[in-house]
Amino acid sequence: MSASAPITTSVSSRDGTRIGVMKFGRTPQAAPAPTLVFLPALGVPLGYYSGMLEHWSHTGRHIVAVEQRGMPLTPTSGTRPQRFGYSTIVRDDLPAVIDSLLPDSHNYMLVGHSLGGQLALLATAAGTVTPEAVVAIASGTSSPTAKSTRLGHVSRRGQVAFIRAVSAALGFWPGHRLGFGGRQPRSLMRDWCYEGVYGRYRLDGDDTKYESALRGIRQPVLLLSLEGDPIITQPAAAHLARRLPAHSEHRRLTSTRAKAFDHIRWARHEPETVVSAVENWSRESSEKHP
Repeated sequence: MSASAPITTSVSSRDGTRIGVMKFGRTPQAAPAPTLVFLPALGVPLGYYSGMLEHWSHTGRHIVAVEQRGMPLTPTSGTRPQRFGYSTIVRDDLPAVIDSLLPDSHNYMLVGHSLGGQLALLATAAGTVTPEAVVAIASGTSSPTAKSTRLGHVSRRGQVAFIRAVSAALGFWPGHRLGFGGRQPRSLMRDWCYEGVYGRYRLDGDDTKYESALRGIRQPVLLLSLEGDPIITQPAAAHLARRLPAHSEHRRLTSTRAKAFDHIRWARHEPETVVSAVENWSRESSEKHP
């Protein structure tokens, strides 16, 4: 498989939903480095990242990128009646992809952007997947702690309250019309809003104590925050970093092309800076943990 020819396929989750997957780069057997399993941000389709992932595959990585439910490669019959949330992704979708496409190997690194990074951490903490390492790019709390001023705290509380109220009233979140997160079921936004209110995770219908589980992650962890990111600010990333194990690393990355990173558009405008930062950390981590 050439690095410039991604392959699209799908995997059946436990409830029968076909989870869309894009594969980039060499086959796992031919790749010199562990497979990279990539999870996108909330409401961002995999197609948006295709250029970045093709670029990343040129480092020698085999890449498996997983489409979120409701996005183009993982369509659902209608978002409003759907009942999936974080736990569905953590306990059903992601393990199904790993078991189907990497059944004989734990030789993979789990990388996620924004919510994808949070889900990567939660799945590793729950033990539903066992990557060699975890990387969360531009991930952090959605709670008022993300803001450093009193006005910012009040504004963030209002934003979360608005999202929770609209999702409850409509039965779904119309993010495709309101400019944040895409169209999502109320059940998933309930998980998002809980963390947004309390600054900690409690997944609907899931008894796992995720905050203590996060502190128990044994794998190497990188939290990579992007300087100037208006959505996941440095305080937002630092709040998540404090909830991770002591051996995890929080690195702040400065743009080489602009004054600040955009939370989403970096994947198209400056992917090489982020890719290089992750690959450098991965090499350093491998030397520390051979």
